[in-house]
Amino acid sequence: MTEPQPIQTPPAPTPDEAVAKLADLRSNKDWTDNFLKGNGPQVAEFRSLSEIAIKSGDRIEKAIAGVLDDSPVQESGHIQNIGAAAWLREAGVETGVIRQVLTGDEVTPQEHAAATATKARLLKDQDFTKRYMASDGEAVRQMTLLNVIVSSKVKAEKQS
Repeated sequence: MTEPQPIQTPPAPTPDEAVAKLADLRSNKDWTDNFLKGNGPQVAEFRSLSEIAIKSGDRIEKAIAGVLDDSPVQESGHIQNIGAAAWLREAGVETGVIRQVLTGDEVTPQEHAAATATKARLLKDQDFTKRYMASDGEAVRQMTLLNVIVSSKVKAEKQS
C-alpha cells in the first residue's frame, strides 16, 4: 500500500504575477460578472490577489502618480495608496519617503527611537507646537516625517 501524498498548495504569486493575474481576470467577462454579483470564490480570489499585488513596484509608482487602473473595478488598496500618496505629498513629503510608506519599509530600532525622542521633544516646545497647530508647512512636514517613522514596522534585531 502506498502512502497518500500530501496535497501541495502552490506558492503564492509574486506581486507582479498577482497584478498580471488580476488583469487577466478583469478581462474575463464571466469572472467579472460573478465578482460584481458578490460571488464568494471570485471575491476571495480578488482580495487575495489584491493584497499581494499592492506590493508591486509598478502599482506603487501608479499610486504615487495618482493613476487609476484601466478598469471600472478599482482595488480598494490601490485607491487607499493613491490617497495616502496625495496626502503625504501635500504635507511636503518627498517621493522617496512616500514610496517607503507605500511599500511598508521597516525602520531600524535606532531610527524609531530617535524619531520618538525627537517627536516628544518637539511637542514640548511651545513655539513648535504653536506653529504645528497653526498648520505651518515646515512644522507639519517635520511632524509627518516623524509620524511615518514612529508608525513604521521596526526591523527585528539580529541575534548574535
